[in-house]
Amino acid sequence: MREVFADFMNMSIRPELGLGLSIPLGREDTHAELADLQDGEAIMLIEWDELQAPGVATFVERDGVRYWYGLVRREDIHPIETVKAP
Repeated sequence: MREVFADFMNMSIRPELGLGLSIPLGREDTHAELADLQDGEAIMLIEWDELQAPGVATFVERDGVRYWYGLVRREDIHPIETVKAP
């Protein structure tokens, strides 16, 4: 499963876009790592050293630009446990 950076502070329900609980991932034209995402692809949303959650990639197209979002369920969000070196 591909890992995609997600800022969980921007998580919200977006009924105006037809989206449930989601996190904006960015514009496809300014984030090269999003260019080959597939709508409906299973992804791991990661906020480095903080939180992670499995999600589903989806996009909203406006003015010919794809804006990607990670759909997530609140109960799937978990802290990332860091391993301390001995």
